[in-house]
Amino acid sequence: MHAVVTSATSPGATRYFGPAFRDRPILSIGVARYEGEPVAAVVAEDEGAAAGALDRIVVDYEPLPP
Repeated sequence: MHAVVTSATSPGATRYFGPAFRDRPILSIGVARYEGEPVAAVVAEDEGAAAGALDRIVVDYEPLPP
């Protein structure tokens, strides 16, 4: 059993974090703004299920203008 979590599926109250102000998104919201920004998270009962879920995530990136 596994689940894939994105900013669209997470509750609004837990979408942001930060040391002083809760202003940093945990997962990208709508658009990934930099290389390496997390876009999804996997929750699974074991490592095998997590690996299977990771293989099923597809992200389609388009370059943004500078």
